[in-house]
Amino acid sequence: MNKKYLIIYHKEDNDGVFSGALFYHYLITDLKIDKSDIDLFGADYNTLDNFIKTNDINDLYEKYKTIIMTDISFNNIDYFKLLYKKFKSEFVWCDHHAPIIKNINKTYLNNIPGIRDISCSALLCTYRYLYDPFNVEQENIPNLFKVLSAWDSFTYKENNYSLDYVKNVNIGVNYKYQLNIKEIIAAIQNIMTSFLNKEIDDLLLKEFENYGKIINTYQDFINETIINTSADTTWKIYTGEKLIDNTPLYRNAVALFIQGPSNSLIFKSLNRLNNNYMNGIVFKRNSNSTWTISLYNIKENDNTFHCGEFLKKYYNGGGHSGAAGCTVSEDDFINMLKTKCLGIK
Repeated sequence: MNKKYLIIYHKEDNDGVFSGALFYHYLITDLKIDKSDIDLFGADYNTLDNFIKTNDINDLYEKYKTIIMTDISFNNIDYFKLLYKKFKSEFVWCDHHAPIIKNINKTYLNNIPGIRDISCSALLCTYRYLYDPFNVEQENIPNLFKVLSAWDSFTYKENNYSLDYVKNVNIGVNYKYQLNIKEIIAAIQNIMTSFLNKEIDDLLLKEFENYGKIINTYQDFINETIINTSADTTWKIYTGEKLIDNTPLYRNAVALFIQGPSNSLIFKSLNRLNNNYMNGIVFKRNSNSTWTISLYNIKENDNTFHCGEFLKKYYNGGGHSGAAGCTVSEDDFINMLKTKCLGIK
């Protein structure tokens, strides 16, 4: 029996799900791999580490010819070493999260096949790896991919998009596909061809934008209500720095305890007020009694604090400058509640 392909993708946003779908599309369309020989694994950072902990590497090697990972990384660098040592060139990794990429670049693991570029999304890293390894065909990238990338990598200004436009398209895509990778795989063929016809491409993007406008207008109202009624404005983040007189430096933060997906826009209403809140924190309890923490920069142009590097340093998390996440134990979470501060152990 032929060994299979495993595609591991970040299941919590369009960047990860579209990246996984694009790899799947390439395997069945360009390499003519049978669908039955491809396994899909939607993961978050917690389940990805558990995947390696609970599976013997030799068993994985017996079952899979190739393991592909996109828009996600292991918290423990040793897990990269295990897969790369066993699978060699058949372990492929595309990503754009700065903390882990900087860490990997200091080691031989930088030789892992794939493209890792912090200046764009994992979706564009995947597209380049599969279709444009020399990065010379910028005009031949589907426009929907460009817009989704500009949203996820915070590069909308560099791509001459407005924040509202990329936000609306991203939310519209969420509404259309609900992060369902099977539906996105089915749509990829149309997306990969429609952008060559400007009229069809414009209609597709306009459809997503209009969906997003309606949803975002309503969501802004809901988010503001949540902030006004449920936010705890007494939290702080210890930066690890001190003043000359040895006084610790903190950033003022707003915390929410909610379930379900979140992003920095949940704190949008705070930007209209004259306040000194710099960060937003969202706590979510998981079924295994761990807690997921999402950390955001509230101020749009805040380049003084990197959320991903902070969570990587203190909680083995990771992510972008303006938005990042991690998972902590119940005990760690309780200790945070006692101090109402991140960055103090």
